Order: sequence, then C-alpha cells, then structure tokens
Amino acid sequence: MASKYDDYWLAMGRELAKLVKSAAAGDIAEKNVSTIRTLGDRATWQGNAKIQGSHVLKSSMAHAASLANIVVDLRICEPYEDVIFSFSINANCILRVRMLGASQRRSTASPTTRSRTANTSSAPIHYARQENDFKITPDDACKAIHEIIGRLPNFTSPAEIPFGDGLYLFNQPKERCRHSTIGRVTRIGNHPRSDNRLRERVGEHYRTSDGAKNGSVFRRYLGSALIRKDNANSNCLAPAHGMGHWERQGGRACPKCSQYEDRVSSYLANKFQFRCIRILDRTERNYFEAKLIANFAACTACRPSSRWLGQYAYNCKVKYSGLWNSNHIIGPTMDTSDVDRLGALVDATIIYLSREDLSDTLLLIPCSSGKRGAIIPKLPARNVSNCLGKKFRGLLNEGRSLSFEKTSLDTN
Repeated sequence: MASKYDDYWLAMGRELAKLVKSAAAGDIAEKNVSTIRTLGDRATWQGNAKIQGSHVLKSSMAHAASLANIVVDLRICEPYEDVIFSFSINANCILRVRMLGASQRRSTASPTTRSRTANTSSAPIHYARQENDFKITPDDACKAIHEIIGRLPNFTSPAEIPFGDGLYLFNQPKERCRHSTIGRVTRIGNHPRSDNRLRERVGEHYRTSDGAKNGSVFRRYLGSALIRKDNANSNCLAPAHGMGHWERQGGRACPKCSQYEDRVSSYLANKFQFRCIRILDRTERNYFEAKLIANFAACTACRPSSRWLGQYAYNCKVKYSGLWNSNHIIGPTMDTSDVDRLGALVDATIIYLSREDLSDTLLLIPCSSGKRGAIIPKLPARNVSNCLGKKFRGLLNEGRSLSFEKTSLDTN
C-alpha cells in the first residue's frame, strides 16, 4: 500500500541521489527535511533505514520506510551495489546519509526486504533474455531514442495522423535538452485498452468542448498548472492538491475555470508538436509506452527548465519526471534490445508514411488473353475506379464509354 509520505520523498528524488553520491565519496551528506512535518503530527520524526543496492535491509517508522522504498524504486543506490547506506532522520528533521561499507549481497531477499524487479509479463515473447546482457544507461538509451524518433515527421493536429494504432510522443520545442534538437519530449501516450483509436485518443487532448478536461488527464494537468501559475490560492484548486473541481476526475468546472478549456487548447496548439510510431500489436504498444516513460524520467540530461509549466503541476510525479505523465515513471528502462526494436518500428513507420498515394494515378490494366480462372480467392471484390481520384475516375469512365461504343467492324 502506498504511503502518504511517498510523494514527498519522490519530489525530492534528485536531492536524495545527490546525498547518496556525496556519501559514497566520503563527504558529509545532510539535508533539512523539516517540511515533512506538514504531513502529520508525530510524537517524533526520528527514523532510519539501511539500503544495499536494490534491497531495503532494514527500516523503522513509516516516514523512513517510505524514504527507503522510494530510494529503491528510483534505483539511487544501485550504482553502488556492494555498499550499505544508512539513512537517518533525527528529531530536528535533519536527514543524514552515510556509507557503512561493503557487504556480500544476499543471495535471496528476506521476507521483509523490498526488492525492485522488472515486470516483463506483458512483454512480447521475443523479449525473453538475460537482462544483464542488454544493459544500457538511461542517458545513453535516451540519446539513441532521440536519434531514432528524430527521423519521424512532426504533427500538430490529430487529423494529420495517417494510421490508427500506435504511440504518440509530444515534444515542446522551447524545452531544450542535451539529446534533442526538436525540443524535449514531455508526454508519451497510447490507446492501451483498444485498437484503431490513436487519432481519437490524441483528439481527446485537443478537444475544446465544455468538460473536455474530464476526458484527458493531460488536459487536467495543463489546466491546473495554468490556474496555479495565475493564482495558487484559486478556489478551483481547493481544498487540496488533486481534490479541486478542476483537478478531480469528473469534477464540474465552474464558470471561472471553464475558460481554461480554451487556454489549454491554445497552449497545446502553440507549445507542442507530436510524433507517432505505428505499432499494431496492443501488448507491444503498452510495453513501449511504459519503457519510454520510465527512461525519459530517469535520464539526467533531459531535465525540465525552470520555466516549464509542469513546475506548477500538483502531481509531484510530473515535477520529478519532467513529463506530463504520472504512470510508469518508476520502472524498468530501455535496454539495447528495446532500442533496436524501437528503431525497427520507426523504420516501418517511415516506410508506411512514404507509401505512394495512387489517388491521382491512372492505372492501365490490359485484358488477359483468357478468362479461365482458378480457385476464387477469399478476398473482397474491389472496383478499380474506387482506387482513383475524382479526376482520373471520370477519365477512366469516359474511356470505357468510348470503348464500348465501338464495334469489331470499326476501322477508325
């Protein structure tokens, strides 16, 4: 069960990573975390935990146990897999991280140990492998991903999407990062429970009707950030983060915040572009959505700027990840096999997009010398004229009419 302290430590994820790095170098690693007091009225805020690699060896008190679990989920201690780190919080809410030394890794986790393991049950069968043989850092994977998706065309409207199944990746051109020349990717999405619905799913983000925010958590995140940037004390966000009538799923927008539906649509149109990868298999779509989100969230080079609107988001997972996503931000990242497969999917998408459009082409189909057929194929009958544009369809019909007017005795 999630702890009420999880979001607090998650929002501090990068600070925790710096503390661990300092402790590993033998430096003093301390941070004042007294703001945690706003989350409860405890008799004491003392607590401690010990972590080795991806294992919580020991923890006491709910807030310290939550800290340990988030550190493991974010894989902060994994680069120092043979080292035990101590995390202690004193009565004054000073967090101290210390390196206790190296230890033999346990062959099996104890019943109280929380271990981070990759869930690959939803992966296509061709992903079965020895994981260590395909490892790549999230930063290196992110660089490769950007090189791959950089070959895809930009879209600015759902109507431009030429296929029905796939992933979409929103990028913001003014959000620069080390790996991208097209702007940082800030939203990855899918139509996870149905097929042939990519256009409709992206269209839900661009919808401008009253109540459109209830059909898209992306719109709710954008709208609440715009409201909070304008007025952090707005009644539309009360009584608490995620509970106001704008931020709550199904909440009815009041006359004051309903105008933000147009603001969100305008922001999407002016600040975002998106690319799409054609992926027909639903399981594979879901697999890559989760992997890409986790990888972009873990990359240290693709961090949000101080002016990024997501800094005003109520969901701390948005702030931590730099993405307008909250699901999948903590999870297994891409490996070399995933990167190769993504490249193949993008290549196939490019081939699909470059296929020739025959709507303005006149096809000349000669008659065969004999009409004797073999087994009738189990294919639907198609009229050649339906494959042509209006102009050439008329030309074909005119040619047919002139041909049938002639007789075998005509010499002209």
